[in-house]
Amino acid sequence: MLDVIEKVKIFNRDLKCISDDGVWVGGSSKTIKNMQTGIEIQTSCPVNSMKSFNNKVLFGLADGRLGLLDERNAVEYVNLHDKNICTIDCYENFILCGSWDHLAVLLIPTENDKSDVCLGGNFYIKQVFQHPQTVWKAIFINKNTFATGCADNAIRIFKDNVLFKEMHCHANVVRSLCFSDSIIYSIDNYGKLLKITMQGEILKSRNLDEMCFDICLYQDIMLICGDNGRVFAVDKTLQVLFSKKLPCPTCWSIRVVKNRISIAGSDGTMYFLTVNEDEIVEEDSTDTDNQSNQLQKTNSSHTNEGVFVSEGVKYKVENSKIYKELGSRWVLVGDAQGSYDHSFDVELGDKKYVLSFNDNENVHEVASRFIHENKINPTHHQEIVDYINKNYKRSTLFKKYDAINIEGISKLLPDHPIVSTIREIAGGAKYSILKCRKKNVYHVEDLLFNFTSIPLFVILDICKYLYCKEIWIDLSFLFNYEFQNKKEAKAFVFLMTNMVEDPPFDLSKLNAKVKRLRDLGYLTLDDVLKYNDNCQIKNQYGENKN
Repeated sequence: MLDVIEKVKIFNRDLKCISDDGVWVGGSSKTIKNMQTGIEIQTSCPVNSMKSFNNKVLFGLADGRLGLLDERNAVEYVNLHDKNICTIDCYENFILCGSWDHLAVLLIPTENDKSDVCLGGNFYIKQVFQHPQTVWKAIFINKNTFATGCADNAIRIFKDNVLFKEMHCHANVVRSLCFSDSIIYSIDNYGKLLKITMQGEILKSRNLDEMCFDICLYQDIMLICGDNGRVFAVDKTLQVLFSKKLPCPTCWSIRVVKNRISIAGSDGTMYFLTVNEDEIVEEDSTDTDNQSNQLQKTNSSHTNEGVFVSEGVKYKVENSKIYKELGSRWVLVGDAQGSYDHSFDVELGDKKYVLSFNDNENVHEVASRFIHENKINPTHHQEIVDYINKNYKRSTLFKKYDAINIEGISKLLPDHPIVSTIREIAGGAKYSILKCRKKNVYHVEDLLFNFTSIPLFVILDICKYLYCKEIWIDLSFLFNYEFQNKKEAKAFVFLMTNMVEDPPFDLSKLNAKVKRLRDLGYLTLDDVLKYNDNCQIKNQYGENKN
């Protein structure tokens, strides 16, 4: 299990980042601090990323500057980006940064050109790699190769300073990456963890069902942290070994130093944990009074009258109504004040806000209004959208196939143990992603995928039912099949229908399979009706950016 062995209060605001050796930390308090000596160095703005570098420390600021702290605690700054530096990595003397300004920047040491970047007396050539949206994570794979995780849901691999591979595997913003044995492990904002080859093949998927922000390797275990104080330990087969809930709203960053796990909490506290593999318990269910992650009803007020632009779209507020410009006309998209159906308390940077919206509003328009009302940097737009989508699911709008013919399956598979498992689930039994639980999803996966006696259409039908019941089994096997008859095609599209609302990975390749099966005549218009309706709902509410 994961044991908390110590916690140290460092700042009154978010603790955001930790150096690789665990000595230096930084955060929203505009300070970096030495955990051993207590030395504090003030910065002009929040510190959001940090990396140990040749006995020095690199740190990224919210204004786009890169800082270098040397052994004498002297600091040198370089204007590297226009906006927040959210990721830093190093390989030998090479430095890699990613930012909200949609750029990955590579610094290559040189002795010849002394006209560019200077850090600690060393000179670097700066090479810039443009991305469509925020570069949340950038990591070296080797000296000549690096990978980035981007807010457009893509993972990109650059080799010899050229884009080598662009992989659209995630359905949501790629938040963090790690690399081991020619495999990329990636986590997105919605907690979807993927195991991917360098060619972009999805080998495994796992839904952690929590917003996640950072991932790191500890021996053969991946440690992942995120919202609601949640920390996960996951093996390379994507089985969740342990989970821990810390008493803080958000865990921003995670590092391992000398077999001790360090976690940066949004409450300004550093939490120190160890992995005790000999002691197996189901889960620490520590209660957290985390109002920032709960739905509440409030009355909100508010938008200023006038015209504004967000994400390239023009809006105007008039008589407490919000209109969007479409061609030469204005279309009503929502109310600017009054009682809302839902409200979140949210924290951005070092400030707290109330985010309110109605059931019938487009989530992107909600984010645009919220940004305008509170004069927030527009780079937070997608982060706000993801937060709403994760915490408020329009389950009543999406159509589901929630029934299963247990008796029919039992007649087809009279002695198969999967039948009793389905009966248990139908009776309300829950199957956890935690391997240490007696009823876990890995047992269900073994029953489904390791028995050749189950017809494919039955496997698909059971997966459809499990997904509707929020039993998160691995569905990456879907990429390996071409469905050969009407039974398989129908079961597949019913499963796809249930997946549209909260997909475990990017569905575009599987969407192409649905079209092919329709063209072959394996699917009727009635078969795909709910699937098409769900896709329209997804697009209508701005939840599908692909």
